[in-house]
Amino acid sequence: MQFVPVYDLSGKGLAKVVVDSLCKCGIDIDYLRGQGYDGAAAMSGRFHGAQAFIREQHPLALYVHCSSHSLNLAIGDACSVAPIRNCLGTISSVYNFLNTPKRLDVLRESIRTVCPTSNSTRLIQMCPTRWIDRHDSVIVFVELLKAVIDCLEVIAEWPDRDSSAGANQLLNSVKQSKFLISLHVAGDIFAVSLGLCRSLQTENLDLPEALNLADDVLAVIGEMRANAESVFAELFATVA
Repeated sequence: MQFVPVYDLSGKGLAKVVVDSLCKCGIDIDYLRGQGYDGAAAMSGRFHGAQAFIREQHPLALYVHCSSHSLNLAIGDACSVAPIRNCLGTISSVYNFLNTPKRLDVLRESIRTVCPTSNSTRLIQMCPTRWIDRHDSVIVFVELLKAVIDCLEVIAEWPDRDSSAGANQLLNSVKQSKFLISLHVAGDIFAVSLGLCRSLQTENLDLPEALNLADDVLAVIGEMRANAESVFAELFATVA
């Protein structure tokens, strides 16, 4: 609802800012029935976190760790596996390299000729904090992979030494089998969790529906694990 400057970063100080800000907005906090933050100790601490001080005044305001943030943390931990982490880093490097007007023109032309049916016209930046954007970034990169390779091959022939050298380095990275396999693994998993990630950020989602969506994601991933050989055989065939 508003941005508020904070000078006291203790749990008690943060709780006071939250309560005072709600009151200034005209909200009757006697009806306060819930609190949702990330897992930082200053906010979630059981004894000295902001939620604990607020519950002293409003016992019915139960604290719940933000579900979307919890999902982000889980995905972030899964992406700490070296091949996946390196794959995401390469995607980010490609985006940064192509994010100039002249190079973007080449990418658009490659998309038009190589991926004419694609609804995407450019890559999406890989946000370091919002994992919903990373979902979109990876999924779009998979969709435009052939166009990206075509674009880099064109730029690699430019007389501009910096551009051609940078394009060649990135070409070597994106053509490696380890990158391609990691990209498709990440793309498949992100495609499964994308709906849940988006739904958890909607304002009208209730707990039963959230749990059902989470169970659906777990069921799909569980099935992929149970049939790992056939799933990876299909993935390897796609990469090849």
